[in-house]
Amino acid sequence: DYLNQQESFTILIAPLMNRYLQVPHLVSALVSAIPIWRGSHKMLVLLGSGIELPSELKPLVFQSEIDLPTVLELSSTIKAIGDPQKILVGNEVAEAARGLTLFEAENITAKSIIERKGISKKEMWEGKEQILKQAAGLSLLKTDRKIEDLKGLDNLKDYVLRMAPDPRSKGVIVVGHPGTGKTHFCTAIGQAIGLETIEKDVSSDLNRFVGGTEENVAKTKAVLKAVGR
Repeated sequence: DYLNQQESFTILIAPLMNRYLQVPHLVSALVSAIPIWRGSHKMLVLLGSGIELPSELKPLVFQSEIDLPTVLELSSTIKAIGDPQKILVGNEVAEAARGLTLFEAENITAKSIIERKGISKKEMWEGKEQILKQAAGLSLLKTDRKIEDLKGLDNLKDYVLRMAPDPRSKGVIVVGHPGTGKTHFCTAIGQAIGLETIEKDVSSDLNRFVGGTEENVAKTKAVLKAVGR
């Protein structure tokens, strides 16, 4: 109704409206209104993560996916906060910020500079761990165990260590009874190849609202894609 009432060029931004795109009467109203808006220079912008458009809207709506920031973008943002305070920020801090939005990285950096007079990889990971757990149900697994401490599974260890650097590798599914060393194996491999090990509680993606589960899965995939190297 708001767009229909405007007489000049208007853009209406609707955050989180994707949660309501399965409501039949709303979809029907949009299908009727979008061609009219196009002819009168009006635009509706839907913002959300994991938007699943109903089939009726797909021919009428242009959908664009925006990736999470790159290490270069994160580095530029973090250093812009530290420079005025004459605080040097190493590239490893931006590496640790992978998977965060620019706003989240800014907040962690500013908080650390205020409280600790600086920002390091450790502080960035501490802040990042809290955000990932709240936003995507992800947890950072920490361990002092090394790959040499893991007894047995020699063929599996050799295979994963050989294939991990290859960008064509698709990963490994490790199956076993509780207590057989699956988590230990994953954390030890991560430490051996210099990557953080992240745990995901898949049940946390389930949502009782229509489209909620798909939105959570898309968010998790986006974060993991950005965190990966």
